Amino acid sequence: MGDRLLKSIGRKPDSDIILVMFSKILDNIDIIEKLAQIYQEDFWEPMKNKDAKTCDLQAITEKTCEIITRLYPILYAQEFKLSETTGTDSACCDPELYAKRQELINSALRHGVVGAKVKQPVKSV
Repeated sequence: MGDRLLKSIGRKPDSDIILVMFSKILDNIDIIEKLAQIYQEDFWEPMKNKDAKTCDLQAITEKTCEIITRLYPILYAQEFKLSETTGTDSACCDPELYAKRQELINSALRHGVVGAKVKQPVKSV
């Protein structure tokens, strides 16, 4: 979906961080696995237990934009070791790097979030 949108635009927008970062986040398995877990635990579970009227598209969109904004700094963090050529690579064969990536993602998505689950210890693959 993001690729179709970018093709229709003709280029990546200079100013919209959400559109620029969306594909980078989805393409990296280390990010998307942890993101899915945290999204389920901290947002979706509490949201689906509320009144159906409060679980609306606007809330989901706002949370998605917040997540992408929170992940932006770690994508360029030296410790994350992500580059244009390694954007889709997993660190599962490097236990230290994998643990560091999981810690960075967890910190980015849960720091200062009311109702976020307590940080779980990272298990290396």
